[in-house]
Amino acid sequence: MRLTFELVLVALVSSALAAPSARAAAPKVVLAATPAQLDLGALEAGAKRQVSIALANQGAAAATKVTCKATGFTFDKKNLTIAAGAKETLAATYTAAKKAPAKDKPLKVKITCGTASVAVQGVLLAKIAAKSAPAVAAPPAEKPPEAAKPPETAKPAGAPGVKAKNAPDKILLDDCRDKKAAVPFGHKHHISEGKIACDTCHPTQKGLKAGSDAVVKKCAACHLNPTDKAPSCKEKSSSKNPYHIRCLGCHKEKNDPKAPTKCADCHKS
Repeated sequence: MRLTFELVLVALVSSALAAPSARAAAPKVVLAATPAQLDLGALEAGAKRQVSIALANQGAAAATKVTCKATGFTFDKKNLTIAAGAKETLAATYTAAKKAPAKDKPLKVKITCGTASVAVQGVLLAKIAAKSAPAVAAPPAEKPPEAAKPPETAKPAGAPGVKAKNAPDKILLDDCRDKKAAVPFGHKHHISEGKIACDTCHPTQKGLKAGSDAVVKKCAACHLNPTDKAPSCKEKSSSKNPYHIRCLGCHKEKNDPKAPTKCADCHKS
């Protein structure tokens, strides 16, 4: 009788000691976000940027529910469930503040998706109209008698009203006064492979509609002043450094090996 009681007691103690270790073996949720950092580039007031984030459930043995949130962002799937070992692609749209700041303002936002997060940066631009002195209106002149209209001729490349399909293919970006060599740029390559619109590089106050004519200006028309010193490549103000902010920002966002991010890849001597 005593031997039986001791055996039962040992079994109960062994079972109690084993219980915590069984609980400790429960799977741990590990979410990974790709990319971990996003650069929205230079944004005008009210502008929108679309981004894509991949979420991977790396550590859970079962599906896990994820809630995504961030200031200024709207998500196509705010709440989603990711199976164990699976990935889900999340699309999000960032809308910049409708009121432009007095001067260019750096943006820093954090996207939180469960235990994962993505650091977002960019620049909110001051109003373009504020970057140059207002034009003085000339007194109205007498209207001359109307003459017969001459036949329409094709607009030269680079003139106001040029369409994307008629943009010159190869141009040289040589008006940024950089100490390095000028940068060759291909319109057709960026339009067909990069899938970018005219107003990505040639911003307007009201934006451009698909198929409309783009009013083409060089960056120097608004961003660089003859009295400005040549900006360094680390200059964060898009009014002084439009090329590095827009070009590099877009290349880093796409994370494509064909989109160079090193100095020598663009500044070819």
